[in-house]
Amino acid sequence: MTKQTKKTLSFFAVFALLFCALFLSPILAGETSAAAAATASAVLPVSAELADFTENLSDLNDFAKDYIANHADSQLKNAQKKGLLTLSPDIWLTFAYIRYTNPSYRTDDWRAVGGSLETSPIRLMGVSFKAAPGGESFLDFVAERAPRLSSYFSDPQNRVIDGVDIPHMSVLLTSLIYNTCNYTLTGLASSLVMNERQYEDLSGWAGDLQTLLIDLAEAYPNESRETYAALTRDALTDVYPSSYGSEDLLANADAVNLYHALKSGGDFRDTVTEYYSVGVGTRFSTFVSHEKLSTAYAKQYTVLTYRTSTVWHIYSGTLISIPAELSDGVAEGFIAYLKELAPDADFNAPPYDRNTFFDRIADPTLYVPVAIAGLAVIFLTLAGTTIYKIAKRIKRRRAFRRGR
Repeated sequence: MTKQTKKTLSFFAVFALLFCALFLSPILAGETSAAAAATASAVLPVSAELADFTENLSDLNDFAKDYIANHADSQLKNAQKKGLLTLSPDIWLTFAYIRYTNPSYRTDDWRAVGGSLETSPIRLMGVSFKAAPGGESFLDFVAERAPRLSSYFSDPQNRVIDGVDIPHMSVLLTSLIYNTCNYTLTGLASSLVMNERQYEDLSGWAGDLQTLLIDLAEAYPNESRETYAALTRDALTDVYPSSYGSEDLLANADAVNLYHALKSGGDFRDTVTEYYSVGVGTRFSTFVSHEKLSTAYAKQYTVLTYRTSTVWHIYSGTLISIPAELSDGVAEGFIAYLKELAPDADFNAPPYDRNTFFDRIADPTLYVPVAIAGLAVIFLTLAGTTIYKIAKRIKRRRAFRRGR
């Protein structure tokens, strides 16, 4: 290698080092600091109250896993495989237990859309998950083996954590996990009334909107649409005391977001902890994204025609006249407030088709039960026809013998 070549290579080496020092280092440093800043800002401070809740919730889930493995009957163990639950049984059991701490959520209506913890079958609708024969219910299981958790979740002071109504969140979670329109006869009957999405919406934000609708209709009759929209915002921000306040709205958002986070199949404890330390930073934009909300969508649940043509059995009060101003105002006020909370979210979802029976027929999840029901009808028809023919032949033979 000549001296000139060495000088040339040295020149390029020095140039490369200067280039890295002057140009690449700031870029890399900027990327590193940006990533660090993003990570730091993403992790939100968790209050002692919330940390205590997530720890107790995760401990309750550990007991639910133990109960499923060693004490539950086969129906509960295989509920997800059979299509009765959309998540693993231990997750459903965890939130069903919390749901039962509020007596209002133990009614037959809520059992129909969220399942039952009692050992006795529910006669009205739905499927009852029971303990193994001779075993104990999960309620008794926790009371005997984990009195600390039983005391924590039954304490009224722990009903609201960081502004979230925990039993309200749990009742929606059980409704999201429990497949109301399942393959059982009652599940098929439920699918003729409404489809699964409607049961889920009405177990959460849509059902809450309907109760708010009634509150406003009784307290503020004959107001303008703008006034009803403003009153809806006042209700959601607790300025106007109503049945749908900030605690319920937060519960609805967290239930939907946790459901989708748990659906990924990760560890329960890690998923819940991550959501309440990171995920809550985008709580409402994530909620809107999952629910695909829009003003047109919300209005489907605030009109009187919905409540009369499609019966919602969670709200079974006296039907009253709902003027268009009230219907539109509540839906518009609800979406307008969510836009304040999630300004970057997409609120252009089209209205959901409210068709029930034909909508369910188009749903692939109903193909198997419909096929089974169809085969059962064919079998019973053939069996009945065969029995009728056999009986007719026996009758003819007897008549022939008498004639001889």
